[in-house]
Amino acid sequence: MKEILEYLSKLKALLDGFGLKNNENIIENVQKQMVSLLRLWNNKEVRNGIMFFSKEEAKFYLPKCNIDISSFVVCTIRNSLIETAHSDFYKEYSFEVQLSSEQIKKITIQAIGYFKNISLEKICHELDNDDKDNYYLNIVNSYPLAWHIILEIANMKKHESHFSKKIYEQKIVYLPLAKKQLPNEKNIVIEDGYATSFNTFLCESLENAVNSEQKVFFTDSFKYISRNFEKNIKILQYLLERDCSYVNFNYFISNGYLAIRNNLLKPAHDAKEIRYKFKNNNDLTSKHKKALKDISGLFFL
Repeated sequence: MKEILEYLSKLKALLDGFGLKNNENIIENVQKQMVSLLRLWNNKEVRNGIMFFSKEEAKFYLPKCNIDISSFVVCTIRNSLIETAHSDFYKEYSFEVQLSSEQIKKITIQAIGYFKNISLEKICHELDNDDKDNYYLNIVNSYPLAWHIILEIANMKKHESHFSKKIYEQKIVYLPLAKKQLPNEKNIVIEDGYATSFNTFLCESLENAVNSEQKVFFTDSFKYISRNFEKNIKILQYLLERDCSYVNFNYFISNGYLAIRNNLLKPAHDAKEIRYKFKNNNDLTSKHKKALKDISGLFFL
């Protein structure tokens, strides 16, 4: 635990240096996520499941290191209230300054540099196993279908899997009544990427997907939906309950079929990169390739 406290001290000093003085909530949030994941670290299947949403981004983080370390940094540090301080809504959360992209990069570089020299297995053994207070377990237990599918795909040995559908009689997730938020002239909704709320644009997109003939919901990558672990798994639960697939450039996820791109592509920064990624059909299963081809036809209408 002393290694965690030492890192949090370094993070606080970095945030203070950026002028983000009121950072206690960030430190508390990061600590909660780190300790919760480390309590489960030696359960490889569960660990892989919790870090699943982070892996496609973590692969490209610097400095280069073991994918488990960079995924740990993305999952517990990058995907935290740090994102809120980086968003255009930072003042609404009482942050005095907005973190820049360059400052975010310094945070992740510092974290990877620190943890690549630390034995996370050793820290795991030093922590108690208080499951009832575990941030991630409390979430996944609320979304059993999504968690079952995540465990399947996060621990796959091959690049695709056919399996019998997991059946749950009762639906758990229904879309909330969202506050109206219209896209701007570029058809982009701007919001805090760590918030758990659902805006109207997202709700309409999800409804359109489950009611469409294709029954597919597409995003470039998981971070395009949210950096909040619970929001991502909640959306996946909603889609799977309605027999709707989730597809991005790296993954095809459905209740009965899963696929992973052989070499993961880096999350896009803009529409130009997304257009280029549609042309990259290498390393895909035939079903995943067809799904992206069909989506590209709609994307470029």
